[in-house]
Amino acid sequence: LLFYTEPEQGLNTHPAIVEAVIAECERQGAARVRVSDKAGQAMYGNSRQAFMDSAGFGDRLSKYYVNLGLDLTPHEFTPLGIILYVPKLLKEAEVVINLPKMKTHLTVGISGAVKNTFGYIPGGQKAKMHLLANDFELFGRVIAGVHALRPPDLNITDCILAMQGGGPFSKSLTYLNCVLASANALASDCAMCQIMGMKPEDVPHLRSARDIGLGSMDGFELIGKLLQA
Repeated sequence: LLFYTEPEQGLNTHPAIVEAVIAECERQGAARVRVSDKAGQAMYGNSRQAFMDSAGFGDRLSKYYVNLGLDLTPHEFTPLGIILYVPKLLKEAEVVINLPKMKTHLTVGISGAVKNTFGYIPGGQKAKMHLLANDFELFGRVIAGVHALRPPDLNITDCILAMQGGGPFSKSLTYLNCVLASANALASDCAMCQIMGMKPEDVPHLRSARDIGLGSMDGFELIGKLLQA
């Protein structure tokens, strides 16, 4: 969740997608499904309220919400040489499903599956990491390093109403009416770049993800209709 918003503003993953994923997990026999995010921007430190107040989340999905910031464990974070406190739930969960939104991003190029897991980190620490990682290349390594803490088992990107232009707050939206799904976040984001008409090699956090062994930039196959940028 980036901000309190209506789904039609294209800032957050549509709650209908989250609801559908929960329903399928339960249909497949999941003993317990939990939904969470460490909210960004003005909602740092107030993720529960952000979840409850965002249209379609609090009114339909509140019983699944868990606050990732309540039970943390220290982790030595090499890219910045600091100790991070990360949610224990990331290590305890049998399956982690990542539900990003397809967006451009003025700072990092794109916001997709790899960038979305920056939401693992409780808000105040994210602000500190932004300050310490004061150039694009270093911040790319930070994003990839956070993703490596617990690579998701499945990534489902909401590309139905996508953001273009000066994201992640742009009002320039376009309906692509598709969803990307992949077990590998880097592959998913490279496919997203292809749809956007961008080169994955131009996105620092995707290069960093490749360099630390999180996947390949060209070893993926698109199954389904390929949309032209």
